[in-house]
Amino acid sequence: MMKKKYIASLLAVLMLLCPILGAFNVSVSAASSATESTSAVSIPTAYNNNPNDVLYSTSVKSQQPYGLCWAFAAVACAEADAIKNHGASADSIDLSEWHLAYFSYYGKREGTGDSITVSGPNKYYDVGGFNMLPTLTLSNGIGFADESVAPMSQMGAAGGVLDHSLMYERSYSIKNTYQLDIKSDPEGVKAAIMEYGAALVSYYGDESFLRKPSYAQYCPDPSYTADHAVTVVGWDDNYSKYNFGITNTPSRNGAWLIKNSWGDDWGLGGYFWLSYEDATLEGGTVYDVVPESEDDSIINSHDGGISLQYIGGNKSNTVANVFTVSSDQLLSAVSVCVFNGETDNSYYITVYKGYSSNNGKIDVGKSVYTSSGVFHEGLNTIELNEPIPIYKGENFVVAVSTGADLMIDGASKSQIAESTYMVSSASAKEGQTLYRNEGRNWMDIAVASSEPWNARIKAYTKIVEKKTPLIITPPASPSVIYGQSAGSASISGSLVIDPETNTPISGKWIPEDSAKIPKNGEAVELIFKPDKDIYYNETSCTVIYSVSEANLILPLPDSSEAYFYSVVAGSKFTLDLNLLNPHNEELEGISNYIMYYQTDGGEKIPADGHSFDIPEDAVGKTITVSVEFDGIEGQYSAVTHTFDLSVVSFENAPQKPLSPVPEGSGTVTPPNLSVYSPQKEEFKITSEKAVPLAIVGFAFIFVFVFPLIMKIVYKNKK
Repeated sequence: MMKKKYIASLLAVLMLLCPILGAFNVSVSAASSATESTSAVSIPTAYNNNPNDVLYSTSVKSQQPYGLCWAFAAVACAEADAIKNHGASADSIDLSEWHLAYFSYYGKREGTGDSITVSGPNKYYDVGGFNMLPTLTLSNGIGFADESVAPMSQMGAAGGVLDHSLMYERSYSIKNTYQLDIKSDPEGVKAAIMEYGAALVSYYGDESFLRKPSYAQYCPDPSYTADHAVTVVGWDDNYSKYNFGITNTPSRNGAWLIKNSWGDDWGLGGYFWLSYEDATLEGGTVYDVVPESEDDSIINSHDGGISLQYIGGNKSNTVANVFTVSSDQLLSAVSVCVFNGETDNSYYITVYKGYSSNNGKIDVGKSVYTSSGVFHEGLNTIELNEPIPIYKGENFVVAVSTGADLMIDGASKSQIAESTYMVSSASAKEGQTLYRNEGRNWMDIAVASSEPWNARIKAYTKIVEKKTPLIITPPASPSVIYGQSAGSASISGSLVIDPETNTPISGKWIPEDSAKIPKNGEAVELIFKPDKDIYYNETSCTVIYSVSEANLILPLPDSSEAYFYSVVAGSKFTLDLNLLNPHNEELEGISNYIMYYQTDGGEKIPADGHSFDIPEDAVGKTITVSVEFDGIEGQYSAVTHTFDLSVVSFENAPQKPLSPVPEGSGTVTPPNLSVYSPQKEEFKITSEKAVPLAIVGFAFIFVFVFPLIMKIVYKNKK
C-alpha cells in the first residue's frame, strides 16, 4: 500500500526572540538516525581549527535583526564549496541570503503551477526555517544568487519584498545536498567538510551556556531544543574540555569550530567553539554547488512546493514522473529527493520513452536507460553514463524504485508561528506522476488519489548547439550503371567528419535506393543525415555522375514482336514520337530518327522525314515500318525498332485497331490515339505516354467518319 507521512507541521518551526543575540531559528532534522559518511578519507585530529585563519570561508556576516540564520548558514556552506572546489575567491564571492529566504517562502514556481506563501501576522524573516528548506528551494532552480541581486543592506527599506522576476537569478546552482547527523556520525560530517568546505548544523544558542572569553559553548541538557543554525568549518579533537568551564565541563576534549552569523565583532572574530558533547547539537547539511556558467541544464519538474511529505521506502514499488520537451534536447541527469529509508537506501532508476495513456491504461514505453546505486539523504543528482536524445514533443518517463523514503510534493498548510502559516500549494495534474505497487499496473496519481501529489523526481536536459559536419573527398565523378542506387554510388569513397574532433560521423545518404542515377553528366545533391542528429545538422554535397555506355542500353520491347494497326491506302502516314526514358522523362538528342517502310517484305524505302504515303496498291498487304535512331554516347545505344501496318481500303477502314488482334501481335494497345478526318491528307499519331519498358514510336492511323461524310467522299472518288 502507498504510505503518506505528513510531517511538515512538525518540522516547520517557531522563531525565538533573544534581546541580546537577536532572532534565531529552529532547524529540526527530518532524517532518521541512519547516516553514511560522504567520503572514505583519512580524518585528521584537527582541521581548519584557527579562528584567525579559516580556510574556504568568506567574511562573517550579520543576520541582525532578522531570523534568517538558516539562510546565512546555507549560503556560507555554498560559498565554502565554491571556494574549495570551483576556484572562487573568498574576497570576491558573496551570495545573497535575502534572495534564498524570500523565494523559499514566496513565489509561484515556474512550470509547476505550485506556489508558496506565508499567511498571518508574522513575517517570513521572523519565523525561521528547517533543515530541508534550502534543499527544496534550491532544487527548483532558485538560487544561489549573487548578493548584488538582493543585497541585505536594502532588505529593510524594501520591507523584505523582492520582485518576482528575480526568482531564477543565480550564480551557483545546487547539485547535491547531504543530510548528515553530526551526533551519530561525526566522522561523516568531518569527511564532508573536508570535501565540500562546511556543513550546516543547529544547536541551542542561548549564551547562558557560552564561556567567555574562550567563546566555547556547551549545553549538557537535552531538554533544550536547537533553535539556531550555524556553519561548521573545522574541528579540534584535542580542544580542552576545560575551555567550556570548570563547573559546566564535557566529559572529554574536542570541539567544532563554528562560523556564526552575528557579525565579526562577536566571538572570536565571528567564530566560536561548540563541544562535541553539546546535547542540543544536531543536523549536518552539506551543499554541493555548481557555477551557473558550467550548468546549462533545463530542470524538468512537477514539484515546486516545500511540504515535507514522503512515500515510505519500498523497493517493490515504483514512482515515476512523466515529462515532455518542447525542443530537441539531451537528457543528461536525473535527481531524486529522499529521506533515509526504513530498510536501506538502494535504488533502481529506469528511463522510458514512448509514454501513452488510453482510457486509463498506461504504457510507459520502452526502457532506454537503467542505473542502480545508493541514495544519500537529501537531494541526489545522478549523471547518466551517456546522454539520451529526447526529441521535440516526445514523452519520457523517469521511474524510481528505492528503499529510501521518497519525498513528494503535496498541498500543505503548516503553522510556523502564532496565527502564522506556511501555505504550499500543489497542482498535481493527470499525466505527471505515476505509481506502481509491487509490479502491478501503473496508476496515475492525479486520478487515483483524492489528494494528488507529485514525486520530487526531476530530469535535467540540455539544448545542444548542433554542428555541421564536413564532407571530405566526395567522389568527383563516380562511374555508375544506369538505374543504380544513387545513395550507394555516392557514399563510396567519401568521408564525413566532426569539424571539431576530426572523427568520422556515421549516418546515411539521401536519396537512397529509390533514387536512380540520372543521365550522363547530370549532378545530384546528396544529403547526409547523421545518426546522432541531435548533435549534428544535415549536410550535403553535389556529385556529377559519369554513366558507363556499355551498361546503358535503352530498354525496348522485343523488336520481333508484331504490332498491327490499320491504315488507309492512299493516305499519308506521319510518325511523331515522344521518347521517354524509364523515369518518364522526355529524352533529348535522339528525336531525329530515320524511318523506313517496306510492303510485304519488299524493298526498304526511306520515308520523307517522318512521313510517307501509303501505296494505293497496298490494300490487303502489310507494311513494315522501321524506326532507327542513334544512341547518345554513354547513355543509349543505337536501336532499330519495327512494327507492322495493315493496309485497308477506305471503304473497309476500321473505326479502331483490329480486333481481335491478329495472332502473334501481342496485346499492346496504343495508349493515346489522335484520329483525323479522311478529308485531311496527313494522319498524325502521337503517343503521349511511353508503353512500360518501351521507348518507341508507334505509327498508325485509322478513320473515324460519320456516315454522311463517308458517302460524300466515296461519290467524289468515283
